Formats: sequence, C-alpha cells, structure tokens
Amino acid sequence: MLNSKQTNPKVKYWGVWLPVPTLLAILNSLFWTWLILKTVGYRENPVENAAQSIIDNF
Repeated sequence: MLNSKQTNPKVKYWGVWLPVPTLLAILNSLFWTWLILKTVGYRENPVENAAQSIIDNF
C-alpha cells in the first residue's frame, strides 16, 4: 500500500522551473540582438544615409 506522503517531492516542483529556460533564452536573444546592433551600428537605415555621400562622390 502506497502512502501519499511517500511520493517523490522533486516531481511537484517541475512547473516552477519550467519557465526558467524560456526566460533565459529570451534574455540571451535580446542581449545578442542588442550587441550586434550596437556593434554594427544599424541605428538608422544605412542605405538612406549612404546615398548622399555616394552622390557627392560622383
């Protein structure tokens, strides 16, 4: 006969830790997106900004 107090206590906490990898993945992707955009410098559209200097060179 199984007693209800003898169940595995680790099983009932899986729902608490389930969103943790999802949050880590979101934060990780936001960080890398921010880093790439800051490093490359795509704050403004590069084609529109470069058009005037290209026209001036010719």
